Amino acid sequence: MYYALVFFPRTKINEINKIRQKHDPTFNLINPHMTIMFPIPDLALKGRIIKHIENVLKKQKSFQIHFGELKKSWDYWLFLTLKEGEQDIKKLYNEIYSGFFSQYRRDDIEFIPHISLGLFLKNQSEYDIKNPEELIFDEDTYRQALAEAKSLNLDFQCTVDNLDLVELNDDFTQIMPVKNFTFG
Repeated sequence: MYYALVFFPRTKINEINKIRQKHDPTFNLINPHMTIMFPIPDLALKGRIIKHIENVLKKQKSFQIHFGELKKSWDYWLFLTLKEGEQDIKKLYNEIYSGFFSQYRRDDIEFIPHISLGLFLKNQSEYDIKNPEELIFDEDTYRQALAEAKSLNLDFQCTVDNLDLVELNDDFTQIMPVKNFTFG
């Protein structure tokens, strides 16, 4: 079992899902989201995880973010990234990965606040979300999806004032909500 902390925007969901439905292998698992804490193993830490998040978020004030940039990740995902608010998200990310939880931080992968829109590999079945590595890029499908994403005008602002802890099974095929945390 694993736990992750995510932000679910409440704007442009239908537009985001138009492209995710075609290209995102996690479409049926989870709604559009921005991950703040990537999956960490349970190791009987559920209570400790919840307490840590509560402690971090009780002093957190809400803030605005602005989505609108499209970028390709190193492992061939199409990301909807931030125009504004990246520093606030990164600060929150660093606070979540403080203390005991710093050992779970993935410094080998740059943290880019984003909503995933799709994965573009020649053979997606070879992709391991727990251990991503570069595989063969499907450039044609990516270009088509990028054009579609641009046409959807995925430019919007939202307020980050709560986060959700979700539980993932060991093979990442099921995701269940655990707890919603509000700021302050």
